[in-house]
Amino acid sequence: MPSPPSPHDPALQLLPSPVVVVGAADGPRRGGLTAAWVTRVSSEPALLAVAVSPLRHTHGLLRDGGEFTVSVLREGQVEVARRFGLQSGHDLDKWRSTDSVTMGGGAPALRDCAARLLCRLIGRHPAGDHEVLVGEVLVSEVVGGGPALPMRGTDYAPRG
Repeated sequence: MPSPPSPHDPALQLLPSPVVVVGAADGPRRGGLTAAWVTRVSSEPALLAVAVSPLRHTHGLLRDGGEFTVSVLREGQVEVARRFGLQSGHDLDKWRSTDSVTMGGGAPALRDCAARLLCRLIGRHPAGDHEVLVGEVLVSEVVGGGPALPMRGTDYAPRG
């Protein structure tokens, strides 16, 4: 009988996932994080789901801000993925050192990326050590085009 998968199970790592930066704001507070667990869940209306750990600084901003952005990274944007994935928003404003735009009611997004989307939060669902946030896509735009940066193991994941 096969054993349950570990958090870094090789078979699960083969599932293709684009790397994105999720941005959120609640008033003047801003945050952003690297995520690879993002997927389309509906065409009509256009819905996205992104899984975020409640332990992350940006999670509270996502929960309370009402809107969030998804900036799809291109190949070659590994350093951006690492900046948003390996540093905590508790310690610094990652957007301060990043060329960004503001979408909707103030959610930050990357100026330079493959594509960016603005979503309105419409649902939250507990899922193990993460929460799945469902957003209705309000705005979508291709910026620099693909190919998208794929998830490669734990290259952009927070340590510890």
